[in-house]
Amino acid sequence: MLARRQHIKGGCIIGNLSTALSDTHEAFRDRLAKCFDEMAKEFVPHLKPAARQRGVTQRSQSLSLARYIVTVIEGAIMQARTHRDTKLPARQFAYLKEHLKNSLDG
Repeated sequence: MLARRQHIKGGCIIGNLSTALSDTHEAFRDRLAKCFDEMAKEFVPHLKPAARQRGVTQRSQSLSLARYIVTVIEGAIMQARTHRDTKLPARQFAYLKEHLKNSLDG
């Protein structure tokens, strides 16, 4: 889902459209929310086994963590563009990995 780029240009089209349209057009907002959920669902098959392995039994836990991952990715893209820092996403993803490990270790 997230491709490495040499140059920070453009960002994520879903994130860009969400920022521009969510407050002005309900149909766009609804469809963009579904796009973010589709992104999150890409992570669920990877999170469920990790959660089971660590004894996390809440059914909503995997989807909530998946949405959190998407939030960090989108925020990292936006911050990297704003700060013109191509290494920022990697640092944020390292924090994310540590947070997920701690969340699943409970």
